Amino acid sequence: MSTNHPEYAEDYTEPLEIATRAGDLQRVRTIINDWRSHPELDETNLEVCIQTCADLAAQHDQPAILRLLLENGAEASTTLVASAAKTGTPEVFQLLYDHGWRPDHVGTRDRMLVILRAVNNSPLLKWLLDKGADPNAVSLHNHTVLSSAANSATPAEIDLLLAHGAKLQGSNALHSAVRRGSTPSEERLEMMQYLLDLGIDINALEALHVKPPKPRGRGSALHVAVSAGKAGRVKWLLEHGADVNAKVEGGRTALEWAQEGKQKECAEVLRQYGAT
Repeated sequence: MSTNHPEYAEDYTEPLEIATRAGDLQRVRTIINDWRSHPELDETNLEVCIQTCADLAAQHDQPAILRLLLENGAEASTTLVASAAKTGTPEVFQLLYDHGWRPDHVGTRDRMLVILRAVNNSPLLKWLLDKGADPNAVSLHNHTVLSSAANSATPAEIDLLLAHGAKLQGSNALHSAVRRGSTPSEERLEMMQYLLDLGIDINALEALHVKPPKPRGRGSALHVAVSAGKAGRVKWLLEHGADVNAKVEGGRTALEWAQEGKQKECAEVLRQYGAT
């Protein structure tokens, strides 16, 4: 980019974004200083570009550049925090914290608490909890921190949350561990066993912490396993004390759910364990 007077602010925008993506701190600093050397240009364009580049720096884990951009007017906005959550390094979040962001802030883009995204990232999870993140936070979709951890993390993250005050009962952690997900079945069963060892109620109905957009009957972990079509998990739950004839709100049993959902394998397992 030439340092001659540009006709348009866009002459600076693309080079600044390229330098940010490349992690070229000196280039970013030079472009910002050069842009500001032309006061006749609209300052708003620079502010917008700096904010955009801050999002890029957070996404690409460029803490030095992010620091420079924050010092030059970027705000720790919800969008920036959501971008930072994609890489999830404590160093990046420390910068945001130093500029006013707090861990319990709710992002507007996806309405998900950052701590829910950090459950399988122990260093970031610990940093957030140490900075005051709520271990019992609930998303607008009724996901608790423990239920998110049970779905995608390991017992180590569960222990970390419990050590910082997370409440196991009412967390829906077992329901989440049972649900269909990317975690291999063997690992999922290990998590289910771990939760039982901690004392979670295998027959507890799903806790509703927020009002669902559509009314639904609250089921037990067994109902969840049936809905997911996981016959192996249905069998495991029954072997570990799940009530085969437990009913959801509204009175339906897991067998009725299996029949309505055409889950023949699950229905067969339930009958083998005495479902009526």
